[in-house]
Amino acid sequence: MARRSPSRPRFALALAFTLALLGARGASGALAPGWHTFALVETGSRTLLYVPPGLAAGPVPAIVFLHGQGGDPAGWVSELEPIADELGVVLLLPKSDASIGWGVGADDVVLEEALARLRAEVEVDPARLGIAGFSAGAAYAIEYAYSIRSPFVAVFAHSSPYRTVVRLADPVGPPPLRLYYGTQDPNHLNGAPGLLTTMLAGRGVAVTSDLAAGYDHSSWAPDSFRDGFAFLIGRPAPPCLPDGGALCLRGGRFRVEAAWNTGEASGAARGVELSDGSGTFWFFSEDNLELDVKVLDGCALNGRFWVFAAGLTNVGVRLTVTDTATGERVEYRNPRGTAYAPVQDTGALHGCP
Repeated sequence: MARRSPSRPRFALALAFTLALLGARGASGALAPGWHTFALVETGSRTLLYVPPGLAAGPVPAIVFLHGQGGDPAGWVSELEPIADELGVVLLLPKSDASIGWGVGADDVVLEEALARLRAEVEVDPARLGIAGFSAGAAYAIEYAYSIRSPFVAVFAHSSPYRTVVRLADPVGPPPLRLYYGTQDPNHLNGAPGLLTTMLAGRGVAVTSDLAAGYDHSSWAPDSFRDGFAFLIGRPAPPCLPDGGALCLRGGRFRVEAAWNTGEASGAARGVELSDGSGTFWFFSEDNLELDVKVLDGCALNGRFWVFAAGLTNVGVRLTVTDTATGERVEYRNPRGTAYAPVQDTGALHGCP
């Protein structure tokens, strides 16, 4: 199911919830698990800080997340909290200085004060401190991490418009960047992924991309934020375990999944491995094969793993290939009522040695 952008009516409810937890602390004086709100005095803004339950003692991973244009951090509570709980990561969600969004007011001051508050409240592991953002927030995350200050080990930009980086704040060891776009997102259609990749890769930044077919700017692949956050703190995707559904190809590194939809019914396809790098799926009956897939090692040719697929169906199909070593994922969709178009993606996945 696609995720949709948080709507404004949820802001007030979520914000009231976080304000109710302001200052909540455990018996040891440490922040209690849950959401907390802190005022940012220098700009009059504020930041939310989330501590997941059961957080391990010692330095912990943390992610700074920047909301979109005209948004509010409280609108992202329900979207991001389950991910933080799963990954065991502290979240810092500052509010932009100007109501219109990031890059207009004194947002560098907002981030400096929010980061200072984070470090005062939680023992942060500097080797697992990342920054992420959505839309305009993603663009400012790129600008801040590469042009202004580089305390971050990685950057995740979800649905970002293009933003120019003239020079790197840390030209010696810039953090890697992961981009996510839906194929119907106007920022993708306007060429932002290619422009950002060309610009930053030319300045020595390692850039990877996650492109999800069929999604736009206000809806996204369900695991897109989870995968991006895992990238930030160095947590790979879950290992591929054969379960009769997914294919585990090339030594189990690549998890291949398919789902079908007729309009009247839908379900997960069942996979059958044919070789280390290839397999097939059936939808309705195991003696009626519908979709063949293979993952090829093209590293020696163009530094990518390739995905090829061919189908014998005209039902709706969503094919997903995940590199469990890096968390990178690609997705391919076939519209319902259309003969399955062959996939020959020779630039599908990074992660080559």
